[in-house]
Amino acid sequence: MKTNPKSKRQEKADPPGEVWELRLYVAGHTPKSIKAFDNLKRICEEKIKGKYHIEVIDLLKNPQL
Repeated sequence: MKTNPKSKRQEKADPPGEVWELRLYVAGHTPKSIKAFDNLKRICEEKIKGKYHIEVIDLLKNPQL
């Protein structure tokens, strides 16, 4: 069985040591906001495991943002 090496595009898009800083804007601690966070985290774990940080911003607590 052969393994596929990373394509040149993937290598350029994901340089070593790079950390993705992501912001998720939500409106309260609702089932939909929890699902959105879970989905984002799952995708990050699949695609950029260990190379991301998610900041959750609740617009009900900080409406000026």
